[in-house]
Amino acid sequence: MAKKQSTKKKSHPPQKQKSMQFHLSATQQFLLVLGGMFILILIYFFPIVFENKVPPSTDIIAWKGNAHSILEAKKEHHYTPLWANNVFSGMPAHLISLRPPFEQPARYIIDGLGKIFQWQPIYYLLGAAGMLLLGLSWRLNIGAALFASLAFIWWPDLIGKLEAGHNSKVQTIMCIPIVVYLFLRLLKKANLRNFALFTIAFSLAVRAGHYQIVFYLALALAFFGVVKIVHMIVEKQIVSSALTVALVIIGLVFGVAMSAFNSLQVREYSRYSIRGGTGEEGSTGLDFDYATQWSLHPGEMYNFIIPRFWGGHSNQLYQGDAVPQLKGRTIPGYWGHMPFTSTSDYLGVAAVFFAMIGVILGWRHTEVKILTALLIFSALMAFGRHFPPLYKFFFTIVPFFNKFRVPVMIVVLIVFANAALAGFGIHALITRFREMNQKKAMQLLVGVFAVFVLLGVAPLLLRNSLPLARPQEIQNYSADVLSLLKTARFDLLKGDALRMLAIVAAAFGLVLAFMKKWLNQSIFVGAAVFLLLIDVLPIDKRYMKNLIPGSQIENYFTETQIDRFLQNDKELYRIYPLGELSGEAHWSYHHQSIEGYHPAKLRIYQDIRETCLMNGTDPGFQNDPRVTINWNVVNMLNTKYLLMPGNFNHPNLVLVTQDEAQKIFVFRNEAALPRAFCVGHTEVIPDRQERLQRLNQVSFKPDSVAIVEKALTQTIQTPNSWETKITRYEPNYIDVQVTTDTPTLLVLSEIYYPAGWKAIMNGKEQEILHVNHILRGVVIPSGTNTVEFKLEPKLYQLSKAMMGGSIVVVYLILGAGLIPVIRKYYSKR
Repeated sequence: MAKKQSTKKKSHPPQKQKSMQFHLSATQQFLLVLGGMFILILIYFFPIVFENKVPPSTDIIAWKGNAHSILEAKKEHHYTPLWANNVFSGMPAHLISLRPPFEQPARYIIDGLGKIFQWQPIYYLLGAAGMLLLGLSWRLNIGAALFASLAFIWWPDLIGKLEAGHNSKVQTIMCIPIVVYLFLRLLKKANLRNFALFTIAFSLAVRAGHYQIVFYLALALAFFGVVKIVHMIVEKQIVSSALTVALVIIGLVFGVAMSAFNSLQVREYSRYSIRGGTGEEGSTGLDFDYATQWSLHPGEMYNFIIPRFWGGHSNQLYQGDAVPQLKGRTIPGYWGHMPFTSTSDYLGVAAVFFAMIGVILGWRHTEVKILTALLIFSALMAFGRHFPPLYKFFFTIVPFFNKFRVPVMIVVLIVFANAALAGFGIHALITRFREMNQKKAMQLLVGVFAVFVLLGVAPLLLRNSLPLARPQEIQNYSADVLSLLKTARFDLLKGDALRMLAIVAAAFGLVLAFMKKWLNQSIFVGAAVFLLLIDVLPIDKRYMKNLIPGSQIENYFTETQIDRFLQNDKELYRIYPLGELSGEAHWSYHHQSIEGYHPAKLRIYQDIRETCLMNGTDPGFQNDPRVTINWNVVNMLNTKYLLMPGNFNHPNLVLVTQDEAQKIFVFRNEAALPRAFCVGHTEVIPDRQERLQRLNQVSFKPDSVAIVEKALTQTIQTPNSWETKITRYEPNYIDVQVTTDTPTLLVLSEIYYPAGWKAIMNGKEQEILHVNHILRGVVIPSGTNTVEFKLEPKLYQLSKAMMGGSIVVVYLILGAGLIPVIRKYYSKR
């Protein structure tokens, strides 16, 4: 009988249940987080990106007014205009709107994306990406790096700068994190790829065009670089340290060279501008007191955590209930130590809270020490006149630093350092806080919380010790008005102080809940990010809230009845808008004006505006005491029409038209000199102040005598007859035909600028004399002659060559540096 075959069931190891979880690579996490930030950025800038709205910025309007003649001349003459003749009687075009004939590829990419999304979101994305990469390079948790990125890009003052039209400043600031990140990569591994990437990023910052911010960026690089190089030397890596220093220096030089078209010409112009000196002998920069007007008083650091501690803006909308009669009205909110302000240096109290934790818990990290030192140094520099030893050292010793003003601008480095430290704080809480001794951790948390509570409660308890007014306001306002103003200002302070306490309490509770393990890591980081956003975004919304359609800016320049009247006069002449009309960009858009707006005017022209233009107090000028026009200056500037916001009587003036709705009166100046005229006598006055005083004397007659700085080498006489005719008038070329019966001095009513203007007569270059402090003069022989004035600055061609050559070199280096990466990629495939 056969045995029954027995079968055993084979045992199999238990199968693992398929998990629904999945893990993202570091690159995927980075792209996901960056994409999320870009969506947030697009949402915030939705009106600008999708509705074609713009901030009603006076700076943007001024730029359009100044740039119009340049853009139109480029279309008409088919070359690059180098001179703008419509503002302040003429100034170099690169100060207003002069783009290089070519850009580097990275800039083309940014500009291309800017045309799709507008430039603001693209630069915000660049700033966010740079801060995110920087945090990850410091081995921060992705959530901590995200927190640092958001704390940096949503700094409220940046939004205020956008509202004010300080576009180049914002663009340069947004380049800071990516430049620092690539700089640290270069320090870590000095190879061709890292060198090229750092150089390209630094050149983008320089190209953005705000050189004071670029200088502060260089300071930040110095803080990190010195520590790294010293460490390498201590480790006896002498050759490596020397190579690294050499690559950094070369990269900085090439970064500047890649933007040489702008930077070199700006550097040259600075010698002749108000940034190049006061005009007094030996002066090479701004006056110290003028340059430091916007210094950060140590007490105003309170604005870092309470945005309206000092009253907010100089023109602050009051919406409180403490003073019903002021509700809904604009008040002079700001009562601090600067002349005025339109933004807040608020850092976000949530970011400051976590930054303080970052300093305490992350102190073992070298980066935390460097960032803390950078923050403290930047604060001391921001104090400016309130801490003169440090700022005056830079002002007097460091090249070009005396051309900068607004010391408080360095707060951008405080924002950068604080945001990065906040990232370290979030990271330290995630990685260390739970493992700490519970009692010690609680003491740390309570201690930090207590500091912020004390800072928030102190001004509320010490209200009576706060002045809440400037000294001059106490003199100028009545007691009742001052009392209302102080109450409103304290109401603003109180509201933001209570808000600050609430956010700090929320941050404290959030950390406490995480320490007690009531929240997991992801929820904690998400909640911290959310708290940051509800902290800073409402403050951001205090700016950019009055966006207008882009077409409304264009409507500002719509031709008026007065414009059409003036344009019917086909002669070459200038206008003089007086009073409140003087700074309006509308006039420079349509006409050649002796007024306008620009923050870096020519020094000689500023001299005239400050000392002479409205200093016609000599009785011979026959002025109304209320409008003391210097007719010597007005006449020699070929000012044929004066625009006034009211009626005016003077023997030189004839009322020719008026706009009754706008109450603008237009007068023709019967004494205006032509754009080119001849004189037979000179007065030699080498001293600057004496020249300006002479221009203020009615006995000086610009139609018969010219003031020069040195004696002429040729003899001139007063002609019995002379005639001038301008046969060519373009931004870069002016041809003047002169007929005279004696050798004489031709005075061209164009602004003297020696950096590029040449005079050619009969095929030979002639000396252009500095006449009447601001004009050009050329000695002319008898007979009929043509003088060709050409603007051919040597730096223009040099800067183009330098820029083009350096771009080619750096991108070739980048290509060479990428070859190993490409080979490695294909070898794996």
